[in-house]
Amino acid sequence: MQNNDIGITEARPMPAPGDVVPATVEQAQSIGGAVRKGVLWTSLSRVVVQLLQVGVTVALARLLAPADFGAVTIVTSITGFAALFVELGLVSALVQRNSVDETVLSTAFWLNAVLGVVLAVPVVALAPVAAALFDTPSLVYLMPVASLTFVLSLSVVQSATLRRALDFKRLARIGIVNAVANAVVAVACAAAGLGALSIVLGTVAATLVSTIQSWCYVPWRPKVRPTRQALRELWSYTRGLVGFGSVNYWSRNADNLLIGGFLGTTALGYYGRAYNLMLMPVSQLNAVLNSVLFSTLSRLQADEQRFRRAWLLSAKASFMAGAPIGIGMSVTAPALVETFFGARWLPMAPVLALLAASVPPQLIGSATGSVFQAKAKNDLQFRLGLITSCITVAAILGALPFGIVAVAAALLVKSWTSVLIPLIPTLRLAGISFLNFLRAISWTGMSTVAMGAAAWAAGHALRASSPPLVLGVQVATGVIVYGALIIARERPFIRELRGARKRKP
Repeated sequence: MQNNDIGITEARPMPAPGDVVPATVEQAQSIGGAVRKGVLWTSLSRVVVQLLQVGVTVALARLLAPADFGAVTIVTSITGFAALFVELGLVSALVQRNSVDETVLSTAFWLNAVLGVVLAVPVVALAPVAAALFDTPSLVYLMPVASLTFVLSLSVVQSATLRRALDFKRLARIGIVNAVANAVVAVACAAAGLGALSIVLGTVAATLVSTIQSWCYVPWRPKVRPTRQALRELWSYTRGLVGFGSVNYWSRNADNLLIGGFLGTTALGYYGRAYNLMLMPVSQLNAVLNSVLFSTLSRLQADEQRFRRAWLLSAKASFMAGAPIGIGMSVTAPALVETFFGARWLPMAPVLALLAASVPPQLIGSATGSVFQAKAKNDLQFRLGLITSCITVAAILGALPFGIVAVAAALLVKSWTSVLIPLIPTLRLAGISFLNFLRAISWTGMSTVAMGAAAWAAGHALRASSPPLVLGVQVATGVIVYGALIIARERPFIRELRGARKRKP
């Protein structure tokens, strides 16, 4: 696969960072170069954000009790669902359109603003009910405070504008500053003794900072009234996206609500911390796919060959970066938990080991969303998501009576067995054969297995040593083995990602 297959030149009007309506003068731009810069900036942002999240998690684990994390997990499970309807997929709808005008933009802005206020009301009203249902009195004030994020989230047009312009440098800055704000507020409040409220306040602060930054970078303001026609156009695209997001969200959070309701907030605290730690590589890499890849594929809808190559390149890169992190986290779980969280958090180690082993199929599944959305096949994505969500909930319900370790094991089996449900239609839409996809990721898969085996063997040999020593040796062993195998076989692919061209003899 030659580098210039992706580095094409395309003349589609693009907005400057401060503009909203695409420029009238066509600008030739190398999509390959834009993608590489976008991946670079987005990856840098996600690495910094992930490091901050790990640091905050470790700090808060020392300052807060597992029950505090359990209470916050319940809050985010409820408010996170309402947040889907605040954003309503409007950013994706604006990015995917070939052109936008002031009417569409103003309609999207006011719809987002009104929904933020409207949805905050039931969340506040449900707080006492949730507190009684989960026997967690702190939910009475945690949920109303968390609902402030709905009212403060007013940047759908600004975010869409930056993505349409492929201005991932500014998006990266926004993400990093948000993470810093979240970290500073959460840790400071926890140190002041605010308990679970500190985590919620960190999220509210990050939302406010995000909106302020976005409005500074993109000085757009609504100028016209919203119209029903624009609303219908936006809804025709977002309805399938919202439907998929809803069923996918509840399938991902059903475990939190069921564990919290039947096993208590302490068990949920252990499980929730393990799940969030496992989800870091998936969410960070998914952020790259959702922003860079979706924006790029939306511009390549009419060019099937470059569309196909761009997706395969990104999916393989995501798998190469994330799969070893997941498997590495799985085999190092006992030493990792005791080193960073302390001995009182050891009950989460087996849960983390099982959940982290599901990272590779989750990465593959996450890569499929950009194709459905770029091709405006959101209704199909919704139907497929409904199937996988039913499987997820069934797995959780079957394992719940046996505890959180059993739930983690059930989700591991489900992740590996149901990944084909969205993958096969995605490959058809992208024009890629299943065999070619397997060839693309096969060496990475084998290298990841070899790395996991080597790291496990190193840990087993040093099992009587101190946890920090065991973890250090395991990580070093895994990095050496995986790095050597990837360099031995995948150097051409790495050069392609960097945009390097073959030298002429």
